[in-house]
Amino acid sequence: GKPKGVMVSHGNMSSAVQHQKHLYGYDSEARVFDFSSYAFDVAWLNFVVGSVAGACLCIPNDHDRQNDMAGSIDRFKATHVDLTPSVAKALPIETVRSLRWLTLGGEAVRFEDAEQWAAQNTTVINMYGPSECSPSATIATIEDMRSFPGSIGRGYGLNTWITDPDNFHSLLPSGAVGELLLEGPLVGPGYLHDAEKTKEAFVKDPKWLVRGDGPRFPGRPGRLYKTGD
Repeated sequence: GKPKGVMVSHGNMSSAVQHQKHLYGYDSEARVFDFSSYAFDVAWLNFVVGSVAGACLCIPNDHDRQNDMAGSIDRFKATHVDLTPSVAKALPIETVRSLRWLTLGGEAVRFEDAEQWAAQNTTVINMYGPSECSPSATIATIEDMRSFPGSIGRGYGLNTWITDPDNFHSLLPSGAVGELLLEGPLVGPGYLHDAEKTKEAFVKDPKWLVRGDGPRFPGRPGRLYKTGD
């Protein structure tokens, strides 16, 4: 799509690391294959979360990245990689013996494709998130995908809400089809030099949030990102 200038604060990224690092399996033994383009927000997850965890970032040259990804993963003995489902599907599973953790995102994930990797003792997760929210918002495990095909999991570091696409003041019940809104410390400041677009996408104080729902859910102010999804 058309590039956009999205602002993400240190606090946003710090919160993302705090809430999500364990879900990516990053630790000091991890070897993260840095496949994503640096113009793509996922590259920040590799770099920032990997660095905080003390992981090794494995950076392929352009030729290997485009023409010999499987061989490069094997030579690096990479244990972790983040790919779109279509790229992962083209990767010969039997040739990447070191891979132990596969994060899928950027496209819809078919459970059958994820299960093929899981059968090889690879942990598979489905990550959904917009750049505006640091950029990973929800994460689904293979168990989530098995129980609920098409599931994007639950929010980590973010509350997830479904509202009327035409009126964010109208909260919809469970199971209804609507627009996904995200709330929490991962929601960024907005768009660079675009106050109008920021005002449209980042909304404040929905009536249902301010009103609350009794002692279990006391009312509060809040700032939310409208995903358009």
